[in-house]
Amino acid sequence: MRYIVLSLIFFTTIFASVNLEQFSIYETSKKQTKIKRGDLKIGQSGIIVHKNKNNTSIIIANAYVSQSNLVESTLTITNFDDLSQDALPSTKIVPKDGDIFVLNYLYEASLLIAPNSESFSLSRKIFKNYNFLHSDIFAAHLKIIENPIPSKNDFMEFCKAQNIGTIFFIIDKTAYQVDTKTFKIIETTSLNYDNKEFSSPFYTRVEDIRRGTFDYDDEKIKDYNQHYKKLLGII
Repeated sequence: MRYIVLSLIFFTTIFASVNLEQFSIYETSKKQTKIKRGDLKIGQSGIIVHKNKNNTSIIIANAYVSQSNLVESTLTITNFDDLSQDALPSTKIVPKDGDIFVLNYLYEASLLIAPNSESFSLSRKIFKNYNFLHSDIFAAHLKIIENPIPSKNDFMEFCKAQNIGTIFFIIDKTAYQVDTKTFKIIETTSLNYDNKEFSSPFYTRVEDIRRGTFDYDDEKIKDYNQHYKKLLGII
């Protein structure tokens, strides 16, 4: 399945190979709406699309699952600023009943953070339906900004700029799939790899990621598993 979303003057093509689903929204207010789809993970995100009469569509908001039962889910609505540019006009259309929520928007575009080459290669084989931006690109970004220990905000801002929907953190023989807009864990998968060695800040071929001359914070992650568990809020 394939469809095209017109966001201002941008065309974004979305392929539904990673559980992309569409739902009509209802009981819509300024900050919340609902969909007839239950049993979703808190923090799963997507976009709200408004269909025009000329058979084009425009992305008007982001949204994420804030409540879910067996029958329906409540979404919290947030601004769509993924393609924000000062030179372009912004739409004043707000979500209303009948607009479409696209669940798991850009989820197949992902970043893989792994402790070593073995876990990195294994993860790419297991999660072969995902298009992973190589961790070297993120590492090069960290080197430029002189930050060897990336924060939650570093990950979220980078993924927003690169149109990445998920991050796979490989931690202590478990793959944690994280939504980049909410930084919530969506899925977990057990992996079998050598957990004794790790690279800092993660597996990458980019070397010498250092802090600036007058920045005296730590230069390296001392315990990979503990650091990323803390970052994800699981310890």
